[in-house]
Amino acid sequence: MTVILVAYLTDRGYTLPQATAAAGAVGAFQVLGRLACTALRPRFPAQRTAILLFVAQAVALPVPLLTTGHAEAATGTVVTLVVFFGLGYGLPDLLRGTLLVDYYGPGRYPRVNGIVAIFVVAARATGPLLAGLGAAAFGGHSATLIGAAALTATGAYALHRAHRAFTTESRE
Repeated sequence: MTVILVAYLTDRGYTLPQATAAAGAVGAFQVLGRLACTALRPRFPAQRTAILLFVAQAVALPVPLLTTGHAEAATGTVVTLVVFFGLGYGLPDLLRGTLLVDYYGPGRYPRVNGIVAIFVVAARATGPLLAGLGAAAFGGHSATLIGAAALTATGAYALHRAHRAFTTESRE
């Protein structure tokens, strides 16, 4: 997403320095998100935190599509995207270890984490290419934002289902 964000914002009329500052701010909010997650961890289970962050990202990703250009209202929607996407950016990596140990146990963690890592690396390698191809095929970055929101919402739902399956199995 951060790769596409600069192109998306410059297409909307933001200057390159403004667009790169927004993309860079995702990293700043990522740090804040990690600190908040660590602080809230004693009160909220990792699964609930991850699901909440995925849902917040899924809602925030298409928000800039509600406006056009780069006026004040448009900038507000971009700030919403940057803040909520940034807060959750990188947290799946942080929480993955906890979730995998919760679901599969410490003995199976290395193998399961290795398998999951294959898919994570593949997604990171192909994501920007697919986003660029989607933007070219559909005439802009709107499809990328909507697609990213849909995939993020799907991830939240999958994590919710996995958590339900885990808690149901552990009660039996």
